[in-house]
Amino acid sequence: MAAADLARLADWAQAAYPQEACALLAGRWRPGAVLDLTRLVPSRNLSATPEQAFEIDLGLRIGLERELRDPPGGAVTGAERLVGLWHSHPDGPDRPSERDRAAVQEDMLWLVSAVDRGTAGRPRAFRPLPGPGFARARWGAIGGFGPVAGFLEESLVAVALPDGMQEKGMSS
Repeated sequence: MAAADLARLADWAQAAYPQEACALLAGRWRPGAVLDLTRLVPSRNLSATPEQAFEIDLGLRIGLERELRDPPGGAVTGAERLVGLWHSHPDGPDRPSERDRAAVQEDMLWLVSAVDRGTAGRPRAFRPLPGPGFARARWGAIGGFGPVAGFLEESLVAVALPDGMQEKGMSS
């Protein structure tokens, strides 16, 4: 991602601090598990406990999915679609939490940004595994949103805490 794109995520995370910020990701998948991100769509965090969790605005998601399903000029091969979400972890780690693991219901890219005392770090990318846990994804290309921005899936590495282990400051 270009510096300007990363700065947008950092700005949103820092503006929401000490609450979690969240957004939807739209893009196009290419062969070889390469994802070209095309846009970020910020969402209000509708969680009842926004300091500990996030909840994407369902109306925003439905509206985006309708727009992507019925683009101007009709659907095309490799069309843009909802491919993931991003959220911040205020004073927590830059990886999915136990709450995130419990909430996963579909195969989407997850970007997670840690926010340490109000300063956001670079987001890390993850894909849900078929069972509990996530696979770490790596940044695949340099550039802004568009044809040169992408992610390549790495070997599967579960991101999960051992049973009964709690991490200080962990939020979803």
